[in-house]
Amino acid sequence: MMKMGDMIPALKLVNLNVANVEPKDLTKNQLHMVFQLINDMLESHSRATPEEKAGFERYQNSYLSKRILHDWKRNRMKIKACAAVESSRQREICRTVFGQMKPMITGRFYEEYKGKGIEMNRLTFSAFLWNQRYISIKLRKLLDSKYWSEIIQFVDLLDEEDLFNG
Repeated sequence: MMKMGDMIPALKLVNLNVANVEPKDLTKNQLHMVFQLINDMLESHSRATPEEKAGFERYQNSYLSKRILHDWKRNRMKIKACAAVESSRQREICRTVFGQMKPMITGRFYEEYKGKGIEMNRLTFSAFLWNQRYISIKLRKLLDSKYWSEIIQFVDLLDEEDLFNG
């Protein structure tokens, strides 16, 4: 069973245990609620764990993180503009943008959790994106944080098959 502390090292600091036998059964709204609760708890703790400090260093040194955010900056207006477009066209635009970014995002996921044996599914992928946002906030990289928040919202528009197939 996957441990959230492996996905989000700061959780070890607050001794929080998040368990769900079937993470794939969590809805997007339930995932948002879990991450909002985690965020609220972690905001009250300013002390960083050694794992968290290592995560900060990995984030700052990651070429893929920089590429993801650069590509998002380039593509974000397409996503915002397609809100007024018919839903099938909007879905196609989202698929295309995600298809371009997917190799970098999945590469960064596996770079971050190398050697931990964590499989990518909606829960772990959401935890990864949320943790990138959390780290950028802790590092006071406000533009990075804004972009990670937008990426999280964007990923919520995609179906499971768009995320993990193809």
